[in-house]
Amino acid sequence: MHKPFAFFLFAILVLGCVSSQESSGGYLTWSNADYGVSMQYPADWTANEDSQSVIVAFSSPLEGNDDAFAESVNIVMNDLSGQEITMEDYTELTLQALGETFPEAMITEASDTTLGGYPARMVVYDFNGQYGKLQALQIWTIKDEISYVVTYTALEENFDEYRPASEKMIDSLIISPIPSRIAAETKETLTPVQDSNEDTAGAAGKWRAYSEAIYYDNGGSNYLNRATTRQLILDTDGTWEFGASKGKWKIEAITDSDWEKWETSSYGPTRKIVLDGWNDSIGDGPIEESESRIDFLWLIYREEPPTVSPPGQIQIKFGHSN
Repeated sequence: MHKPFAFFLFAILVLGCVSSQESSGGYLTWSNADYGVSMQYPADWTANEDSQSVIVAFSSPLEGNDDAFAESVNIVMNDLSGQEITMEDYTELTLQALGETFPEAMITEASDTTLGGYPARMVVYDFNGQYGKLQALQIWTIKDEISYVVTYTALEENFDEYRPASEKMIDSLIISPIPSRIAAETKETLTPVQDSNEDTAGAAGKWRAYSEAIYYDNGGSNYLNRATTRQLILDTDGTWEFGASKGKWKIEAITDSDWEKWETSSYGPTRKIVLDGWNDSIGDGPIEESESRIDFLWLIYREEPPTVSPPGQIQIKFGHSN
């Protein structure tokens, strides 16, 4: 697979109680009790929770047929448990990842601030995207070994126009305790499901994401955020679950066209996992196995704006959930 760099953080993406309620001044309130977060957003924006990569992405309405890029604000939460990462460490890692992902990026603002009432760091930077020059405002904080990252992205010429509304959204973020975190960690101790089907033996059961990286179409790469507490469940009846997402799964032989699609040279695996319904399409990837068992599953699929910008190929490595 592609060789990633050292920036490696996990995201909390759990199935929870979600709601959007009317607020004042033309804003709605999005909330999720299990995430322990809520945020206000303009009533004419949309809240999208269907992505496999972020908790929620809020997108502005397009302004006609010539408007190809929707301004967006997204939220990501990272589980830092056991990594002993301070705010200073996290800031250094974030800026390092930014420089490696977008070598041409220029940081135009940087300051200490607050997010959800906690000390935070904020940067504004510009970079080249599929739809032209983009600008992003990113702010992060750490609370109880969890980092909270909010990113506003817009075309450079529209950045100042939408910035006040986006900053109002960011200022409205409320961070609360996460009761589901304990329950999710407890589930990891469950015994994997045994599969008697010879073709799929060893694959059925519970898998957790060890790493997730995106390889951008315009060059560069970055580690994304994936939950250690959110499990991919492969059932013996041929169905899979990943949070609220569901579909069918199977194992097939790898063909030469698969390696071309994955943009990876053949390195030994002969079988692939196929998840029908993943990200509203199909996700698949090599199965790494020894003589006695399946060790790792790779899931490779495309992701497009506004979830990520610029677009690229995402690779997730799944290992056994203990």
